[in-house]
Amino acid sequence: MTEKLNEAKWKNALVKVIWAYAHNNALTVQDGAHDNLPKGLGDLVAAIRNRCDRCGRPRILKSIMSPVDVSDISPYQCCWVHTETEDYCPHYCVECHQELQRQRPHDTISV
Repeated sequence: MTEKLNEAKWKNALVKVIWAYAHNNALTVQDGAHDNLPKGLGDLVAAIRNRCDRCGRPRILKSIMSPVDVSDISPYQCCWVHTETEDYCPHYCVECHQELQRQRPHDTISV
């Protein structure tokens, strides 16, 4: 039986590798009844999860010239991924969603 994922399979696979590494090297930190990752590995997991599911661009791109967010990742309910291995609401950058719009025009729903 496959488990239902709330993120892209490639993201979930990377996060699982990080957790396995932390467990195998006794790096997890106890917080009550839960294991947590140490700061560096926890930051790495956050960085992976804050990327576009399609192109892998980071959630927020800031430049020296402009402190304004250049690209943001949003969940697009209209592009729901439902396959034998994945079932989730994808998080795309605007550029990737526009590319998918050109390939398959549809009403945009962002949540």
